[in-house]
Amino acid sequence: MGGAVRGQRERLVELGVRPPEKPAVEAKGRPRAGAFERGLAALAQYVERERTVVAGR
Repeated sequence: MGGAVRGQRERLVELGVRPPEKPAVEAKGRPRAGAFERGLAALAQYVERERTVVAGR
């Protein structure tokens, strides 16, 4: 949420979206995780919030 303006950050927090504890760093020293790792992190956050991996339809 580093690029979000203050109002956006507040709204995201209200919706339960939290900034990462610290930026992901891979063993090769790359500053960001790949798409798969970001997806896993998003899934983990969703499961924590919703207590299920099945999206409502």
